Amino acid sequence: MKTTRHDSFAAYVLPSVLAFALSGLYTIVDGFFIGQSLGDLGLAAITLAYPAAALLFAALGYYPILKARFDAVRPGLLSRLCKLAFFNAAVLAAYAVLLFVLVSDTARAEFREMGKAMTAALLLGGNIVFLLYDFVLRRLRPLYVGRLQPVLRRLFR
Repeated sequence: MKTTRHDSFAAYVLPSVLAFALSGLYTIVDGFFIGQSLGDLGLAAITLAYPAAALLFAALGYYPILKARFDAVRPGLLSRLCKLAFFNAAVLAAYAVLLFVLVSDTARAEFREMGKAMTAALLLGGNIVFLLYDFVLRRLRPLYVGRLQPVLRRLFR
């Protein structure tokens, strides 16, 4: 079976566009509730953090495409280490944007208050959640390829 541009569009681009649209909707709804409960200061905080979050979302949104390459690395332990290195690089890049590009004094003060141990615990927790995400993604891929992808291909022929 020959893959056409429409098949590729339905398989890769459409899910990405839908995920990004849902992310934007989430930001709007989040802004509404934060604005109502915390006022201007809370709304300013999430607005300033959005570029860093978008960078992280873009990196992790690209992860399902890279996952096949990471899974091909042998042995399995090296594969998991490569995945974790990718995740940690994405998280550290997002924090670097927040701290050094956006120059958020509030974020710097929060990191000083939390201390090194709590920051390390936060990153460790993120790594655990990322490994769970990888596990769930491995389980959902056959469902996507077997059921959803053929429907999307039929829609865009």
